[in-house]
Amino acid sequence: MTLENQTYLVQKGDTLWGISRHFCTDVDTLANLNNLKGRVNYMLAIGQALKLPTTSASPDTDLTLCILDLVFRPIKCPELRLVFDGQTRDVTGSANGIAGPISIHDHARGLMVYFKGAGGKYDLIADHSTLPLGKKRLTVTSRQLLIRGRTLHERGVGVQRTQDLRRQIQQAHSNPHIGTRPPVSGSTRTNGSPSTPTVVRVHALDTQRQTQPPQPVITETRVEGGKPQQAVGIVFAEGNLLLSPPNEKYRKILIASAKTHRVTPQILAALINAEASKLKTGEWNARAKAESSSAAGLTQFLAQTWLQVATDKRSAVNQMLKAKYGFEQVGGHWDEKRYSIFGKTGNGKTPIDSASVLALRYEPEFSIDAAAVYGLVNLDSLRQLGLNVDSLAPEDMAKLMYIAHHEGAAGAAAVLLGKQTEERAAELLPGQVGSAKSKELASRFGGHFVKAYQYWLYCYTDSKINVIAFMVKPGTAQSRSVADIAKALNGKHPGVPAAKPASLTPHKPSATTSGIGGAGKFFNPLKICVIRTALLASAKSATFGLVRNGGTRAHQGVDLAAEVGTTIYATASGKVILVSKAYSATAGFGASVLLQVDVNDLPALQRQHYLSLYPKNTMVFFFYAHLSRIDVVLGKDGTTPVEAGTLLGATGDSGNARGMNTVVKGGHLHFEVRHRTENVGKGLGGRIDPLPFLVNYTISK
Repeated sequence: MTLENQTYLVQKGDTLWGISRHFCTDVDTLANLNNLKGRVNYMLAIGQALKLPTTSASPDTDLTLCILDLVFRPIKCPELRLVFDGQTRDVTGSANGIAGPISIHDHARGLMVYFKGAGGKYDLIADHSTLPLGKKRLTVTSRQLLIRGRTLHERGVGVQRTQDLRRQIQQAHSNPHIGTRPPVSGSTRTNGSPSTPTVVRVHALDTQRQTQPPQPVITETRVEGGKPQQAVGIVFAEGNLLLSPPNEKYRKILIASAKTHRVTPQILAALINAEASKLKTGEWNARAKAESSSAAGLTQFLAQTWLQVATDKRSAVNQMLKAKYGFEQVGGHWDEKRYSIFGKTGNGKTPIDSASVLALRYEPEFSIDAAAVYGLVNLDSLRQLGLNVDSLAPEDMAKLMYIAHHEGAAGAAAVLLGKQTEERAAELLPGQVGSAKSKELASRFGGHFVKAYQYWLYCYTDSKINVIAFMVKPGTAQSRSVADIAKALNGKHPGVPAAKPASLTPHKPSATTSGIGGAGKFFNPLKICVIRTALLASAKSATFGLVRNGGTRAHQGVDLAAEVGTTIYATASGKVILVSKAYSATAGFGASVLLQVDVNDLPALQRQHYLSLYPKNTMVFFFYAHLSRIDVVLGKDGTTPVEAGTLLGATGDSGNARGMNTVVKGGHLHFEVRHRTENVGKGLGGRIDPLPFLVNYTISK
């Protein structure tokens, strides 16, 4: 590598993706800086001098933006103007409203996001003074009122009363919520005793589940006064609680729990949103189960924490156990590093089966209630530790609840009051941001890990908890930063880190290669790759080669079983060079995407396999067919760069897969690997077997 005047001389084996990763920038920045346009973007020449942007060794934040409208629908191809690192950059999002990832050099300088409206004017839609470290996703939703008016000059719009309009919206969603638990009638008293205990097993209650999320009602009409209006109903606004349609089902439970525990439903929604695992639709997953811990359910409670909350007399689980089984109280104790609970009646104790109580974590009514109780427990602990939490607004209390949940009450108080030790901070910070970034952040605070950890935790909490986002009408409510909250509690403010050096400090090249090489990442086209068998003679018929009609008919790729709507991913860093939106086609490949990848951007195993077949080729092509959605938008040159793992779209049944909309009916992704783009016919010409490229796959039985 030669570095002179912020330039880099291209060497054998280099790719634009590899160079961009090496110098911690992105391929678009390099291409624009060096005026590389069109399909020759990747055609670098040995000895070619590339200008390099002034940047540091690694970005603080890799940020992906998701832009939604006021009814939570993605805004197609949003045009954005971003201000960060002292520069302004215009970007265009994808068809599903996604822009990025954006590499931000200095997170402490913040980010401003402007949206280009229909009139060509850019409006500020997000302003963040700081950003969290690491890979983050920022969702920006329009902050509009439930009913919004605009002037129209069209004739023939009917007249309705506002009351009738609201009734129309409500009737469209007559029952979108999970019902709350009916009161327990009667009681069952157990006869357990210390000598002959009867174990009580709790049966989870059946709750009415909403299978389809409510959809917004949008209608144009005239209301009182005769002025044309556009009414947009986000289902309901009860409790001033704003929920996305997939989570609307939880409204009644949130409001009921908030009323019971004298907190606001927005606090509960913000806490649950920060903790819950989410489905592809954005719905909080009530059936989630963590792989690396005992956390489970909507609010991801650990097993021991859940059992402890069950002993709190304020919790719905506690009250249900007492009412149903006639217990006077429910308590617990530690036994051989395990927390057990029991029901107490008089002098007798009846063990309660822990497994059946833990199963209640999957019931939204109990899990949401427990989130409120646990938040109150943590606030009680912070009060005992000397923090005047009652002086705070509800929006501020939510952030304290989250910090106490993250650190434990004692740890939270230590951080907020500046009593954390250097040793403890130096132990915790690497686990959150990595060893290298923790040292770098501490150096920007003069080598103080306490200030660095305090600053990280404050920024992280601010990014996770936003109570205002769950208000239909925020009114005068304000979302203060944790730093300001700490100051109000006579706590410590770490200040801001010193400016990050802007000097160019590239990584050292590998000693095993003459150049920088590629990004070296590979993703399967689907998260789970299963060879299709449905409607075929065998799984062999779904693989590559002359495998159909007794070996007389060619199959040009591999069929991977998938329901319609399954997400597909870019296998490697490269460029989408062809998009076909033939969604309604009933023959051929239907809607499809073609991805071009520089051979040097493949990992070693895939690269060696490909070059063993075509040693003179510099490019390889990955083809996805029968799609229902395509999320990449081609640029002016007819291409668009994507990183390995980028969401490209979703599987479907377009083309000759029409009607194959479930796995049982043969639903699949047709996936090919090609060594050329020209003269690719109906046979196997231009194709090679995709299976050796996949990281793993299985054959269904």
